[in-house]
Amino acid sequence: MKIEMPRAIERRDSEGVKVVPIVLDRSNRREQPFISKQALPTDAKPILETKHWPDPNGAWQQVSDKLRLMIRE
Repeated sequence: MKIEMPRAIERRDSEGVKVVPIVLDRSNRREQPFISKQALPTDAKPILETKHWPDPNGAWQQVSDKLRLMIRE
C-alpha cells in the first residue's frame, strides 16, 4: 500500500494506465484512493461476503470476464 499503490495511481493519472481494484472484503475499502467505478466485481461487492456471492467462483468468473474485456479495449 505504501509503495505500489501510490505508483499505480501516479501512472493512472499521468500515463492513462488502468488500475482495477478487486474487492475481497469490506476492510476500510471506502478510505482507499483506488476505489473507483471500475472496481470489481460489479458494484464493488466483496467477493468474500457470502450474502453477495454464495459461491465465490461466480465472482471470480465475473472478475476474469471483465478484465478480459478491459484488456481488449
